[in-house]
Amino acid sequence: MARDYVKEIALEDLDAYIESIESVDVDDLPTFLDVIPPIVVDMVRGDILGAIMRNSNAVIEATAIGARVDRAWLGAQKPDVLVELASRVLEVNWDFFVQRVLPAINQAAERLARIVSGGTSGSPDSSAQDSTTQP
Repeated sequence: MARDYVKEIALEDLDAYIESIESVDVDDLPTFLDVIPPIVVDMVRGDILGAIMRNSNAVIEATAIGARVDRAWLGAQKPDVLVELASRVLEVNWDFFVQRVLPAINQAAERLARIVSGGTSGSPDSSAQDSTTQP
């Protein structure tokens, strides 16, 4: 289950809170992935300012999700708070997805491709099943 969103952060506690931000949970993933693509496209192009300017609502939403803060609270803050939180959310999740999720997806895709192509599968039981179910 996703963690509860923080309703409010005292600004004097913001730095410590920012350091505690972790990658999104599975429960938050669908909503996060709904809003993050246009931001990532601009960032990959190196246009960070454009990512923020063209996709400000997506940046705010992704930041609220990733930082697990109430969107209304975030909306009431000054832009520097958004920038600090958004930077940390993007950094943590970028690292997490690039270093852990994408390699895991690639490995799973390779295993599945071998299974589908009739090659060796990743499961000892499936090779016996494969040989008996082939025409």
